Amino acid sequence: MNQIPNIMIGSFKIPSQNVMNDMISSAIENNCLGFDTSPSYGTEHALGVAINRALISQQKRREDIFVSDKIDGIQMQKYKGRVRECVKESLMKVRCDYFDLVLIHWPFMEYLDNTWYELSNLRKEGIINYIGICNVNEKKLNEIFSLIGENPQVIQNEISPLNYDYDVEIFKRKGIIVEAYSPLGRMIKPIRCSEILNKIALKHNKNIGQIILKWHIQRGIIPIFTSTDNNRIKSNLQINDFKLDEEDMANIRNMDKKYKIFPYSYGCPGY
Repeated sequence: MNQIPNIMIGSFKIPSQNVMNDMISSAIENNCLGFDTSPSYGTEHALGVAINRALISQQKRREDIFVSDKIDGIQMQKYKGRVRECVKESLMKVRCDYFDLVLIHWPFMEYLDNTWYELSNLRKEGIINYIGICNVNEKKLNEIFSLIGENPQVIQNEISPLNYDYDVEIFKRKGIIVEAYSPLGRMIKPIRCSEILNKIALKHNKNIGQIILKWHIQRGIIPIFTSTDNNRIKSNLQINDFKLDEEDMANIRNMDKKYKIFPYSYGCPGY
């Protein structure tokens, strides 16, 4: 079973097959081997084409990469949690015979037990390696544990310097792997023009994106970033030659405003 990479690239809002091809090729060239998608992104097919194209051209094997997909709320509701065929359909789109990770995109409690049961059976069959849930806090996690009797192996939340997510440490103590989507906060103005981040970047001779991604990794969080710029992808992955000190980490933590880029995250009960 593949270990989850310490940094991954997402496929949200990638506009075309050619752009996807270039993004995945650049990621693999720069040793970023983890890829995240979802039925709701509409990018499963394009990602599958791009991955297979890059594996051939760069002489990699399926076992060298990590592919993560999701079950979304519409699927849970439509099939009342009986999502086995949804997973198999996604596998066909992504051109894989197994997923390294499948996440429940939104923890709608009405069908979560059935969904979890289906995913657990697929895990036993080797079609899924890890099962996770997105968009949960400690309270929701406790409700989920009461319902299904176990914790997810992975939690994926929106985490950035403006949304610290203090539940991360609780998740980690429970042995749960934590991923961050929108880890750069879309580089909105309060991040892009942050005096704190610019000062730390100057101190380490790095850019703000590199500082934020390193901050996530030093917290023990796996950041999932998206970029269609090959130079930016390469830059984002050049973060192994420096370390943030305790003051840096604390200063970034103190930027927390509990601000989310995706306001609909608040629409999920308990999150």
